Amino acid sequence: IVYSTNYEPTIDDNRVPLSDLKISHTLFELEGNTTYYVRLYAIIGGQTYYSKETEFETLNTVDFEDPVVDQITAHTANITGQIYDNGSNLDEYGIVYSTNYKPTIDDNRVPIPDTDISYTIFELEVNTTYYVRLYAIIGGQTYYSKEIEFITNEELITNFKVTEYYEDKLVLESDAPRGYKSVDICYGTNPNPTITDSI
Repeated sequence: IVYSTNYEPTIDDNRVPLSDLKISHTLFELEGNTTYYVRLYAIIGGQTYYSKETEFETLNTVDFEDPVVDQITAHTANITGQIYDNGSNLDEYGIVYSTNYKPTIDDNRVPIPDTDISYTIFELEVNTTYYVRLYAIIGGQTYYSKEIEFITNEELITNFKVTEYYEDKLVLESDAPRGYKSVDICYGTNPNPTITDSI
C-alpha cells in the first residue's frame, strides 16, 4: 500500500510493504479531518505498477456540540454541551470563558470530568458580556468549540414607589431590572419583612 495527502501516491510517499497478496491492513497515526489518497502497488522486475487510486477522509479529531447558556443570573450562568472524542484519547476537556472574544485555556478554564457538559459558572460580574467555548486537549493540541455570547443580569435592586393608596391595598412601581421575568415582594407589619411573612 502507498498513501499520501497528495494525489497519486507512489513508493516515495508513505509505503507499507505486505507479505500476502490478499491485502487487509489498518493505517495508523493519520491526521484528523484530512483527505488521504491510497493505491496498491506491486514491483515486478524493477518496474512499479499501481492500482486505481481511492480517497478517504478521516474524521475530526474531536467534535463539539455547540454550547448552550441558560439559567443566567447577575452572578451565575449554566453551560451545557457535548464533546465527541471520535476514538481519540482526550487529555483534558471542559469550559473556557472570558469577557474577551475567543477565550482560550489561558483565560478562565474549568476542566470537567464528563464529556456531557453541564456546569454552573459562579462569581460573574453584573450586567457583563461573557464569551464561552468548550475545549479539548489531545496530545498537547487544544481544540475549541463554537463561541457563545451571553450577558449577565442586572443586580436585583428595586426602589418601589407608592403611586396609589387605597384602604386595603397599595400600588407600587419600580424600574424592572433587566433579565428577570418576575419579582415577588415580601411584606409585613414589622420592619425588614422576609419570605416567612406575606409574599
